[in-house]
Amino acid sequence: MNRSVQLAWQRLMEWDQGFGRFAFQATRSRKWVKAFVRAIGTYGPHVFFLEMGAWLTFCIASARPLVGAALTGIGGAVTAALLTKVAIDAIALRVGRQRPFVRWGVAPIIPKSARDPSFPSNHAGGAFALAVSLAWWIPSLAVLSLCLAVLLATARVMAGLHYVSDVLVGAAVGTLVATLLMMVLSGV
Repeated sequence: MNRSVQLAWQRLMEWDQGFGRFAFQATRSRKWVKAFVRAIGTYGPHVFFLEMGAWLTFCIASARPLVGAALTGIGGAVTAALLTKVAIDAIALRVGRQRPFVRWGVAPIIPKSARDPSFPSNHAGGAFALAVSLAWWIPSLAVLSLCLAVLLATARVMAGLHYVSDVLVGAAVGTLVATLLMMVLSGV
């Protein structure tokens, strides 16, 4: 590898680790931020399922013809999240990156096993797979879903569970898997 590319990569990794540590320390020192990060990082995935349940309920209550589309969208979103988990688990086992809180020798804001690999983030991948799938089938929920995915990914960094690169790659994998699956399901 070219020396300048190696230096650029080293600087990027130093920034990635330094920013993650800064975000974690800033979060840990503010009680309300810590509580918010803990809530979003822990329960954020559940909000997607509440969102899907609310959409299905709305479709059932208002227009029977929408129920089929609602079930296809929800099934596609859940399938995309599961396929994303399979892909990310395969990458994580190969890379085996240590979680930030383990490297720093501190307790994370959200309890997590020190043995689980950090890269890429399953939570970010699943959140973006769900968000992109929901945005595909229900455009009116796109902003809400994508904002929730960004919040969840950010909370995982602020909790000391992931580096920025972990959540960016997880988000990219989830987005790619969801986009490909939605294209297949919709015949594009």
